[in-house]
Amino acid sequence: MILVTHFMVEAAALADRIAIIDKGEVIANDTPRALIQSLKAETQVRFTHENGFQPETLRNVEGVTNVTTSGRQVVVQGNDTLLARVAAALAQQNITPSDLHVEQANLEDVFLALTGRQIRA
Repeated sequence: MILVTHFMVEAAALADRIAIIDKGEVIANDTPRALIQSLKAETQVRFTHENGFQPETLRNVEGVTNVTTSGRQVVVQGNDTLLARVAAALAQQNITPSDLHVEQANLEDVFLALTGRQIRA
């Protein structure tokens, strides 16, 4: 069965294999997971920090490649089990942010990386 869609979430949920077509040519064809892994994109953990948080303490956590702050917002980039390691490091500092969440690459990121353009529905 062939499903044609511009909705990457739908494609990821329903398809065993995905072909990305750009200007009439198939530029990628693989499983959703393999396409995402081909980006070799890092995981991001985001949260809002409280007073007393020291970003330097996360820079030494295994798997962390970068820590950036903007106001009270913190973005930690890295790989492997990043969320668990960041959460454990925060717990050691008695910090429990209510908005701690992880962001990973998705099929839209694959499309953008391969075509350089936004998806238009």
